[in-house]
Amino acid sequence: MKKVLIATLSAVMALGMAGCATSPEGGAALSNSPDTSVVLTEEQVDKPLGGGQDSLGDGLGNGAGDNLGGQGDNQGQTDLVASENPDANKNAASSDFEMIPGTWQTASMISNPDGTVVPSHYIKFTETGIKYGQMKDGAFVEEYTDKITKFDKTEGDGFIVQAESSNGIKYTYKTSASDVNTMEYYETWTESEYSEKYSASGSITKSN
Repeated sequence: MKKVLIATLSAVMALGMAGCATSPEGGAALSNSPDTSVVLTEEQVDKPLGGGQDSLGDGLGNGAGDNLGGQGDNQGQTDLVASENPDANKNAASSDFEMIPGTWQTASMISNPDGTVVPSHYIKFTETGIKYGQMKDGAFVEEYTDKITKFDKTEGDGFIVQAESSNGIKYTYKTSASDVNTMEYYETWTESEYSEKYSASGSITKSN
């Protein structure tokens, strides 16, 4: 009885070892024998390479996306700075466009501390108003601006400009009939009052 059991157990163990000798998919199992090779299926061979390619693709995709995204963010910040600071690229010529060319000067004169005599004001006619100022080192320096309420061209090369000062004085500059480089001053907007509201000292001449 013992011999039969031992024989049966030996047979079972032999079958188990034989079953471990080969893999179910045609590949060989690992063995301590020096002649035994490790065989992988096609699925097992392809899988690591596929995973590597996916990782590489993800890396390139994410890297390129991040770089492009960063450039977009930088451009967005630049645009934002520009939109918050519109004066940075403002063209001054637009607001300072001369409706009547050149610089004008008042007939009235004043004395400087150094004894020189200069016009009380220099004047420019622009889109934003009649600008009054002084000349310093050859450049016009604005002191204040009066609002233009009417601007028209007259016969020939003349102009008529009506404006109002900050303290409510209404006045008119009109090109002289005898000299296009002179504009006569009237402290009124009403043409019928020109003769009595005319001021020679308030009239202006073109300086350049």
